[in-house]
Amino acid sequence: MSTREAKATEVWEQYFENVPAILYMDDEIVAFPDRDPKASTHVLVVPRRRHIIGVEGLKPSDLPLLDAMGRVGKQLTNCLPSNMGFHQRPFRSVDHLHLHCIVPPFRSPMTKVFFINLLRRDSNLGYTTLSHVKKRLEKI
Repeated sequence: MSTREAKATEVWEQYFENVPAILYMDDEIVAFPDRDPKASTHVLVVPRRRHIIGVEGLKPSDLPLLDAMGRVGKQLTNCLPSNMGFHQRPFRSVDHLHLHCIVPPFRSPMTKVFFINLLRRDSNLGYTTLSHVKKRLEKI
């Protein structure tokens, strides 16, 4: 791990200490409610000790991490696989890999329209599902 990666990991470790409601934490991942939920249930599942900037920073060796993130997201929210995904650059607000697990109903009609259009596809300009990312990595 480079010095830069180590510093970024340390910053995220400190961030997780200040999250008001940790829903799940182990050595590898942490899960907590989204601070601006778009639906009745909106949980983020993130790598705990490793800084990965986003889906573009993933490698095939990260497939077990993605499996663990998906498993925890499913256990916590019972959401459909199509409702588990990642925002992509430049539409991502936080440069640390975080899996959105979203269970309707949505908080507003506009959010509903926006997310339903996103969730109908495996991948688009600003969002990609967990299953799409895993399939892409399996081909590398």
